[in-house]
Amino acid sequence: MALNYRKIMSFIVIFALALVTGVSVGQIYVGSLETNPNISANENDLRDKKEDIEKLVSDAVGGKDIALFSGVELFEIAEYYLQQNDFFKVMTGLVNAPMGIKQNMRGEKLKTEGKFVYNKLSPSTNSMSPPIHSQVRFNLDNLDEIKINSKLNITNPAEDPKNGYRFTVNESDFQIFNNKQYVEAFNTQPTSYFPYIISSKVCPASTVSKVTKNSDGTYSFDISLSGDLLAFSAFYYSYEIRFSSGFEKLPKWDSLKMTVTVGSDFRFVSIKYLEKYKMYVSGLGYMGVTDDFTETFQYDNLPSYDAVCNGEVI
Repeated sequence: MALNYRKIMSFIVIFALALVTGVSVGQIYVGSLETNPNISANENDLRDKKEDIEKLVSDAVGGKDIALFSGVELFEIAEYYLQQNDFFKVMTGLVNAPMGIKQNMRGEKLKTEGKFVYNKLSPSTNSMSPPIHSQVRFNLDNLDEIKINSKLNITNPAEDPKNGYRFTVNESDFQIFNNKQYVEAFNTQPTSYFPYIISSKVCPASTVSKVTKNSDGTYSFDISLSGDLLAFSAFYYSYEIRFSSGFEKLPKWDSLKMTVTVGSDFRFVSIKYLEKYKMYVSGLGYMGVTDDFTETFQYDNLPSYDAVCNGEVI
């Protein structure tokens, strides 16, 4: 039987990525090629080399005109800066779930004074849409003691997520993961601060718009992914979604559009995400979900670690 066009193109993408990354086809391709494949590549093989990114950073520090960098290069420079420094970033928006269910979402990530905390807060509005009230926290010098609590109690669920959610925390509800257990659950290290892998290997030039200068002196560009390339980019985000939702299967990815804005100092200002995927619901099959999120970044006057851990409105 002849392969259809989509399967032929999927094979081409897989072989091309294998050639670029040095990952064998057997490592990348598992199971049948449907909406997108299940991926078992090494995360490092999907990222650009550390020395190449450090060269970009050196060029930026050395005064190279920001307009001469591509969108992917600007993302990698800004991501490098984030990994090296303290920050507070907040993602808010709306989850459009099956059957017209809409659910607010707020994600908070704070890195300060050698500590990290991530709150993922999404009060339930319908019995078909499970609430997400979780917190991950750890010390950066001890990645073998990662505390995860999926039983936070939100006390103001009707509030706008942009205003922040208050919640209470019961210390006895935390599970302790060592690094190996965390990687098994989330398919990445706890110090991965973005949902998607953005690199020249998974974001070829055709998927990234030209960098444009805005009237306020910032710079913006779009990244648009679908199919197999999106499955590679969402290499570990799929596991976070499965863990948070409580569903048994990984999502199948349809499309992603990111609008990234960076400052003239090469730091992230904001990222807008429009992501579409399908989740498997027992008895109903795969059903479509659309997430519309906006992420903002702060580097100075950060909130305290205790305030973010204890559910104080920032």
